[in-house]
Amino acid sequence: MQLANYVEKAKHRIADFLQRDIALTTTQRCCVTISAQNISILHVDKTPESMRVLLSKTLSYSDIINATSNLANIVKDHQLANIPVYWLLAPQDYQLFLLDYLPVKENELRDALSWRIKSLINFPIQDAVMDYFSLPEKKSMPSQPMIAAVVTKNQFLTDMTNMLKHAGLKVVVIDIPELAMRNLTALSEDDEKSTGFIYFYKNAAIFNITCKKILYFSRHIKLSASLTTSTDYSEQFSLDITRYFDYFQHQWRYARPARVFIGSERDDLTDLIKVLSHYLLLAIQPFSVNFITPSDAVIENKQLLMLGSLLRKEKDDVAAGN
Repeated sequence: MQLANYVEKAKHRIADFLQRDIALTTTQRCCVTISAQNISILHVDKTPESMRVLLSKTLSYSDIINATSNLANIVKDHQLANIPVYWLLAPQDYQLFLLDYLPVKENELRDALSWRIKSLINFPIQDAVMDYFSLPEKKSMPSQPMIAAVVTKNQFLTDMTNMLKHAGLKVVVIDIPELAMRNLTALSEDDEKSTGFIYFYKNAAIFNITCKKILYFSRHIKLSASLTTSTDYSEQFSLDITRYFDYFQHQWRYARPARVFIGSERDDLTDLIKVLSHYLLLAIQPFSVNFITPSDAVIENKQLLMLGSLLRKEKDDVAAGN
């Protein structure tokens, strides 16, 4: 298959995985995340003034059939069939590439991105689903915005969206952690200061830099050792973060982040804060969920980014180039 033909067929492929036949008039939303053994569900009632958690649940499964059955029971018991669902991908589900400006016409951008990305991924471009959004231009390259390209496998999206659909859920948004983190830091960015945010998974971390509620920089970091027990690795990790601060300052001419937040799905958040505060010489803060209206539902650490995804505005829903 010629790449140009693939691009034409794939142009609206993200939309094929979403269900747009559901009304978005309700203030209720669900977010789901899927790992190899667990599915996490967060159901909220979100208004412009508040967000109240109605359901917080994590269920285990052994295979896709078992997952569908268990999830269908939750959907039925809590009447979630007509609630718009945001599916938040995990870091291993996709790749994010920050690319320099491509000097092509807008209607040629997807073709150019596909040619650029096919050498960066380890599977055939014909098996890929791609979308993209713009990042602010660097000061050295005015009027040339950077591009963030998100790539995942078609078969993976097909299998998972079919599972969610058969369980009775209607997915209207496919989201990524970087944008969920952006939504969270935006709550603190009513000033001119920039913000750093590090979110730790079991074997990886995502690092964002935002300013004035806009994402400027992001990196996936593979964790090769323990930050809380390995002094050498803690120093190297902190040095890498410092270099990212310097890169941001040099490329966009903003001051280094005045706020640095940490979140984690792990249980060592306090130790992580202590270690990174020491090596970065900054007052690292745990991200607070004080914007949530108190309820009986218990929020787990690993659901922080789900809250961030649910903070998105409907105008930010997935669309090619948005």
